[in-house]
Amino acid sequence: MYKGWKIIVCIPAGRKAYMELLMPQLLVYKEANLIDEIHFWVNTVNKDDIKYMKDLAEKIAYIKLVDLPP
Repeated sequence: MYKGWKIIVCIPAGRKAYMELLMPQLLVYKEANLIDEIHFWVNTVNKDDIKYMKDLAEKIAYIKLVDLPP
């Protein structure tokens, strides 16, 4: 859509419950070619939440995880 631009959505993510609500919306934007990538800034130490994010990143190629410094 934006010729010459790369649109990356950056989300400080941490809770699976909130990400489950957000993901359908993000997928709609991606399918409409409004965004190119989704970056989740891993903002939690909860192992279940991190596993959920890693699973998403493994299944969906345009999702990237970014570890924040401690």
